[in-house]
Amino acid sequence: MEPKANLFSKLSWDVVVNIIATVILAGCSLLWKCFAWNLIWLSVILSVVILIQAGCVIGSVIWKRVSYKSYYYPKQRVPYKYSVESLTVNYTLNERTENSQTVYDLDLSRDVTVRANVSELDRISDKYLWTGASEAKLPVKVNKVRSIQKLEDKPGVWKYFEVIFTNKIECNDVIDVSYKWPTIKDCKTASPFISTLSDVPTKKITFKINLGHDYAGKPIHLEERRSIDGDNMLSHKDYQLDSNGCIEISVSPKRFRYFIVFWEW
Repeated sequence: MEPKANLFSKLSWDVVVNIIATVILAGCSLLWKCFAWNLIWLSVILSVVILIQAGCVIGSVIWKRVSYKSYYYPKQRVPYKYSVESLTVNYTLNERTENSQTVYDLDLSRDVTVRANVSELDRISDKYLWTGASEAKLPVKVNKVRSIQKLEDKPGVWKYFEVIFTNKIECNDVIDVSYKWPTIKDCKTASPFISTLSDVPTKKITFKINLGHDYAGKPIHLEERRSIDGDNMLSHKDYQLDSNGCIEISVSPKRFRYFIVFWEW
């Protein structure tokens, strides 16, 4: 739902534009009657009024887009070393019995298709945030990854790491890499969500979630925000897990967006 302030501003601008156009049209009609102009002149006047109104609307849209971009994004071009053709986040819940009790473990992995924007690209960076009481270790290599190393010099709540390829790629080349976290034990101590950000140019993000038969038909939700702590929700969609407790959700993200898929335990 559009915020009231923005909606009022938009309506106010539309009202002003229409009032100006109406005044111009009324004035021109009066002149037409006074000077007894023929229909050709009336058509010309109407065309001018329509062009003025269209120009006002187009100018308003362009101004809003330019001012919006200058507020939210830096003016200088960011030299990204790579872009992401696709990112797939795999979240699979596994049930097991321990001491006559049912516990749940988590298999978490990511598949990333990377396109190089520079020569000799040999790595990408990533991050994660685990909210559970159990331990989530650094991910390990799966496909076309030589090693994964933790980055210690970045502050904040995230845990940062680098994914180093088995071989370097040249500009415009594409590589598919995969990595996974060691099985996370007793994962239901964590908040029930999975999320990621499009802080580098990303064409497609896919969430593949498997919560098992116990969650068949349960509701699950997707939200888009400016950032992990952003108050303004840009979009919200409701989904339903299938008969196996699975779902696949894909989005085509804009830059600098935070996407979160969440449910209830």
